[in-house]
Amino acid sequence: MPDVPAQPEPTRHSLLARYPLVCFFVMAYAFTWIVISPWTLGATGAGLLPVEVPAVATGLLLAAGIFAGPTLAAIVMTVLPATIVYLMFQRYFVSGLTSGAVKG
Repeated sequence: MPDVPAQPEPTRHSLLARYPLVCFFVMAYAFTWIVISPWTLGATGAGLLPVEVPAVATGLLLAAGIFAGPTLAAIVMTVLPATIVYLMFQRYFVSGLTSGAVKG
């Protein structure tokens, strides 16, 4: 029987290396539910859990929810024009980047 070099078994790290954006959005979604669930289900929310969220934390969560809409709208309005301009002039950006890499 010939000696065959051992092949590494696929791990969970390969998923993160292949699909980093998917992993980011899954973790962000899970974190959102982890943060908001005690406030929603606790005594200050629906009252389903015997958890009392302090007033300071309640205020911070409420402020984050109030400011999230305008903040995300501002981010979209800032990023969208830059993205459109980049997509329109993408070939010029790429040619400018690659022309600096040529020797001679």
